[in-house]
Amino acid sequence: MGQQFNLSRVVNLRQFGLSKQARQKLAQNGFAILGSPVYEQPFFVYEINAYHGIPHFITLDAVMHLYHLFFQFALRRLEENYLIPLVQELTERLLTECHRVYEAATDAELKDAALRNIAYVAVAAQLLELKVAIPAPARPMVEAELKLVRAHATLEKGAILPYAIDYSQFIPRGHYTRTPQLKRYFLAVMWYGLFPFTPRTLVPPNRVIPSPEPLRQALLLTYTLYRAKLVDLWQKIMTPIDFLVGLADDLTPPEVKTIMDQVYGASPNLRDFTDSSRFEQFTRLFLNARKPHIVHKIESVAGGLPPMPDPKTPQMRLLGQRYIPDSEILQELSHPTLRPVPSGLDVMAVLGSARAVQHLNRIPCKWQQYPTVRQQLTARFARLSKREWTRNLYWAWLWVLQAVIHPLPASVPAVFRTPAWQDKCLQTALASWAQLRHDTILYAKQSLVAAEGGDEEEPPPQEHYVEPNLEAWQRLLELVRLTRQLPLLDDHIRGKLDELEAMVKLLYTCAKKRLQNQPLTREQAYELQYIGGRMDRLAIDVVGDGKIIDWSEIVHPADRKMACIADVHTTIDRRPEGVGKVALEAGVGYAHEIYVIVPIRNRPVLTRGATFSYYEFLQPVSKRLTDERWQQMLAEGKAPQQPDWIRALMVASRSVKVKERSL
Repeated sequence: MGQQFNLSRVVNLRQFGLSKQARQKLAQNGFAILGSPVYEQPFFVYEINAYHGIPHFITLDAVMHLYHLFFQFALRRLEENYLIPLVQELTERLLTECHRVYEAATDAELKDAALRNIAYVAVAAQLLELKVAIPAPARPMVEAELKLVRAHATLEKGAILPYAIDYSQFIPRGHYTRTPQLKRYFLAVMWYGLFPFTPRTLVPPNRVIPSPEPLRQALLLTYTLYRAKLVDLWQKIMTPIDFLVGLADDLTPPEVKTIMDQVYGASPNLRDFTDSSRFEQFTRLFLNARKPHIVHKIESVAGGLPPMPDPKTPQMRLLGQRYIPDSEILQELSHPTLRPVPSGLDVMAVLGSARAVQHLNRIPCKWQQYPTVRQQLTARFARLSKREWTRNLYWAWLWVLQAVIHPLPASVPAVFRTPAWQDKCLQTALASWAQLRHDTILYAKQSLVAAEGGDEEEPPPQEHYVEPNLEAWQRLLELVRLTRQLPLLDDHIRGKLDELEAMVKLLYTCAKKRLQNQPLTREQAYELQYIGGRMDRLAIDVVGDGKIIDWSEIVHPADRKMACIADVHTTIDRRPEGVGKVALEAGVGYAHEIYVIVPIRNRPVLTRGATFSYYEFLQPVSKRLTDERWQQMLAEGKAPQQPDWIRALMVASRSVKVKERSL
């Protein structure tokens, strides 16, 4: 592509010592992203700008990253202050009650189910490192399961269930690596969320056989939860996560209780559960209950797969993982053999990005039905109302990203209507999505497939520009307001949300004024001038719980850097020619400088801001990445290359300089 933007008219080009390659990229696209230097936090770019009198280009990237910190630490405070003690209490009390049921049971099948429930809860107790007594008959099962958990085995059949689960998920990651307490909580909640009770087993390739034992366990577990009046405690754990991420994708104990009441009445006793005809009725009703949205795809492959819980049959999970739309998208747009690994671009395509579709269409695909399935999903999600998109914080975050990737109207300057700018926005959305998946990695149900310038005066330093996506700023404002409704929200973070809301309001107003060619007030110009320091202080306040004043004081090194990563999809492909046992990793790297030519008072001005860097690659499931390992890979220059379409936006650099502090 030839030159589109005349650099000779840019009034302050001499203010920057840009390379020839950077100037060429500016002339071509109207903006340029530099490969180096990079920054551990995006706010540092704006603080340097203010110090040197450089006009800001205030990106959605920087503020979406700030919101990610609010979300992550609101969740972490919730877990540390409320959920961890509640899960510990539920585990201790439920284990005691399961033992009582075991002692009271006389029927052999019931007693076996009760013993397996003891082992099931005892594994969680051991993962939490609780001091509990485990009956001798249950200990071999507990020890066998713990061995698989600690080995991070992939699809393996354990000692409790007649089918396999993915033990590689038991690698603490996300923010759960930060403290021993969070690691223990991660393991226990992953256990409760991953462990399915279902009455049918799939024996690959396609034979489905009855498995009444797990269903009998679900029946007894539900009975025990209600008999011991533990359901209120269970609900206290579920409610805030429902608002954060969404509802459980699989059946919950209250739903099973409804079925149980239909068959056995409101107050059954253990003898009632020995009636085979009523258990058959219970099984039939369970099979007709709500089915999961995220249905794992399994296909016979060379080498074979172990018995699996039938993915098309309802399952009960004690603390079930949540249905999230992007996991369904990744699941539906993958095929065990023809397209075993999806892409984050699939999510953005279904959310409405035509640019993502163009990139996907360039990738060879053997699965002929793929375009049709993608179009069907796109149409389905396009029909969702604002009310549906704002049902919880996870969905509302995706709703913001929809606006980020939507093409801007003809009224915005030309630089923001090019395919290259759409790619910049696509990277912004993907990186923010990666942060969302990182923050919710424990609760979100993952998809799985088995198989130079003129001589005019330089503008005054207060002449700044805000990314002109008014719809995205408006939606982000609504997301911030919605966050206040989080049950048990930390008081300190609640107060800081007021400051974040005021900041987003300011940025929306200033973006609108620039588009209308209206001057900013002196107060608005002053606030924009020092926006970097304001963002920085807010971030430190949230991460440090109001107790520190500098990033260097943050206890855990991984929390000092923006780089984070999450595995978003699992593929188990045992074919000789297959991809193997891999996880799709979606990662955020360092912040990069972005230079953008914008019109200010009818003159082209070069501004500078901060933008995300997005990575996507495969990793062996047994080595799912933590933030610490990912940050180490970046520091050592061992990170995989970014996607080609992202690298096309960037000015390459032979070496990368990382800036830890702002000045």
